[in-house]
Amino acid sequence: LNSTKFDFSMMHREHAIVFTYATSLFKRETIADIAKTYERILQEIVDDPHQLIADLTLTENSPKKIQKRYPKKLIHQLFEKQVEINPNGLAIVYKDKQLTYAELNREANKFAHTLIDKYEIKPETCVPILMERSEKYVSAILGILKAGACYVPLSKEYPQERIDYIIEKTNAPLVITDEFMVSSRKVENPDLRLTNTNHAYMIFTSGTTGVPKGVMIEHQNVINTICNQIELYGFTKETKAFHFSNFVFDASVFELFYTLLVGATSYL
Repeated sequence: LNSTKFDFSMMHREHAIVFTYATSLFKRETIADIAKTYERILQEIVDDPHQLIADLTLTENSPKKIQKRYPKKLIHQLFEKQVEINPNGLAIVYKDKQLTYAELNREANKFAHTLIDKYEIKPETCVPILMERSEKYVSAILGILKAGACYVPLSKEYPQERIDYIIEKTNAPLVITDEFMVSSRKVENPDLRLTNTNHAYMIFTSGTTGVPKGVMIEHQNVINTICNQIELYGFTKETKAFHFSNFVFDASVFELFYTLLVGATSYL
C-alpha cells in the first residue's frame, strides 16, 4: 500500500496478523517470506519455549536450523562421555590436588551410590552442599547429579538463619559437608531413568523482600546454554580455564561445565 505511514508495519488482530508495506519498496513475495519466517519462529517457540533466541531459525537457509539441536542429555552424561574419550586427561586442579577425568568420575560415582544406597536419595530430591571450595566439591556436585538429585549450593559465609531457612525450604534429607563420608565402593555409573527435564540445581536469591527465593534449573537449560558457549568461544579439550565464581552463583555452573563437557581442565 503506497499510502502507508511507514515503509513496513505489522499489526496483531484477534485471529490474524496484518502486514502493511510500501509497494514501492517491497515485493509481495518478500512480505510473504517474512510472514512465513515469523510463523515458523512462533511455532518453534511453542514447540520449545526453553530454547535460546540464538537457536531460532531466522531464514529458510539458516545454518542454525531447527533440526540442529543440542544433545538431549543430562549434564553428567555428557561428562561421562568425556571420561570415555579422555580418561587420563586432567579434569580438576585445586592447589596441589589433581584429578583426571577417570578419577573424578570414580569419586563422583562412589558419592552417588552412597546417596542412593545409604541415604535412599530419589530423583528430584534437593541436596544442599555446605563445603569449602575444593576438588571434593566438584565430586559432590557430580555425585548428586548422578543420583538424579538436585544440588543446592550454600555458603559458609551465609548467616546461620539463612542456611537453616534454605534447608527447611528444600525439605533436604541431609546436607553435604566437608565431613561427609563416602561409604560406597561402587565405581560404575549409576543407571537411573532420568530425562533432561530433571532439575540439576537450585539457586537461592535474596528476593525483592529480602527473603531467600529458590529457583530450580533443569538439565536441558544448562546444556543448551553451555553448548552455545562452547560453540561461541571455541572451547576444546586443550582449554585451561580458571573457575572464579562462588558455587552459590549461576556463573559457577557454566564456568565448571564448559570445561568438563569438552574434556578441558578447570582450575579451582
